Amino acid sequence: DGVLTVGDYDGVLLQLHLASGHQIADVDAHEGRKIWSVAHSTHTPHLTASAADDRCARLWAGRGLTQRVAVLRPNPGASVCCVDLSPSHAHLLAAACSDGAAYVYDMRQLAGGPMMELRGHTRPASYCRFLGGGQLVTAATDATVALWELGGAAAGNGALGAIGDGGAAAAGGAPQRVFRGHSNEKNFVGLSVRAADGLVACGSECGSAFAYHTSWAAPLAAIDLSGAPAACGARGGDASDAARTARPWAAAGAAAAAGGAAPVRSGGGGGFVSAVCWQPAEAGAVLGLPPLLAAGTSLGGVSLCALAAR
Repeated sequence: DGVLTVGDYDGVLLQLHLASGHQIADVDAHEGRKIWSVAHSTHTPHLTASAADDRCARLWAGRGLTQRVAVLRPNPGASVCCVDLSPSHAHLLAAACSDGAAYVYDMRQLAGGPMMELRGHTRPASYCRFLGGGQLVTAATDATVALWELGGAAAGNGALGAIGDGGAAAAGGAPQRVFRGHSNEKNFVGLSVRAADGLVACGSECGSAFAYHTSWAAPLAAIDLSGAPAACGARGGDASDAARTARPWAAAGAAAAAGGAAPVRSGGGGGFVSAVCWQPAEAGAVLGLPPLLAAGTSLGGVSLCALAAR
């Protein structure tokens, strides 16, 4: 669509045209409550979803957010912390809520409520991201990230199991894998996926960014962006995971050839890591680099890191 949509703490959705910088829309979308998340559809032009502290996720259509087409209340007692629209299936929407659950909707049948409920995090679920066509990744303030298989789950409103200790999925719909190693008890620390490579990234309250691979539960790599010694450690996973894990990414200024992850560009460090985003594969190809991760901190620092094998 060539637009950027931003939600603010006053419940307003602002939409800008990227090429011209002109404002397209300024909508009081969530009755003055904080907007936590915005997502665009890659299949349906001008379809946008927003999630907020008013315990609702809302769907918008039309250029300039002119039509509010649906209001979703996964749990009337819980805030909706994040919403995501599937890049693989035009009809799938996921919402992560403060009750610790993630809810998956078929947008063709919204009247029936969510078709799946992924429950098991012990604290609020802060993020959800679709990983390819049949998987969903969720993050929560219980310091876990979970990978869920959606394709084999029966549609319906029943709970799909609880989080275990990592490893292969248990019968009854538990996550395929649970990732541990970062620190997250309070803040939004970001979540990003790169489906083509099976990569998952999140921030941490110890000031480091963490990369995981869907093949094992412990961290693939971590990089300290705080300028202070990291206080994170892997929690959970088995011995074989531990043998592969926590290869620290190179510190600022180290050569990328050393392996791990080296910051390519930094805008300063400190605080906790509040946002992460895997860059498109094209970005690495142009620069001749492996997978790139942008990470921002709560103090305004931004770093671009390259993930490389040692």
